[in-house]
Amino acid sequence: MSGRWIKWERGEAWELDIGAALRGTVVPYDFPPYHGAWGAMVNTSFLGHFKELEDAKRRVETTIRHDMARVMEDWTRFLQDRSGAPDQPDAAMNEAIAACGGDLRATIRSLLIANSFLEEEQERLKASISNGFARGKHRKRQQQS
Repeated sequence: MSGRWIKWERGEAWELDIGAALRGTVVPYDFPPYHGAWGAMVNTSFLGHFKELEDAKRRVETTIRHDMARVMEDWTRFLQDRSGAPDQPDAAMNEAIAACGGDLRATIRSLLIANSFLEEEQERLKASISNGFARGKHRKRQQQS
């Protein structure tokens, strides 16, 4: 079963399979100088010796999490290259951030102001459309006196 730590039927070793892509393994070492230690691996990459089983498992999980993030980034880049189209939301976000000199708070502030302007414009346009043209979908607001 994938996605869980499974104890081997024989011995004290543990295994964590993530699909068919990544396999984390934690095995006991019963020989000097690592007697009583745990060896941690992901696929064929040795991650080190650990005194505690939980520390070895945590190292495997951290490595898999990091590797999965890299896999997803590479897969996204592959799909973008294959389609020939840039990722529109990311490109727009990068453009907005660059326009504000890289200041994220200023970017959010300017986007909120722009959104407020667009909401006001939408309300103004709704008010100018005849009820018959909109087929009753937009009701004119009652004028407050």
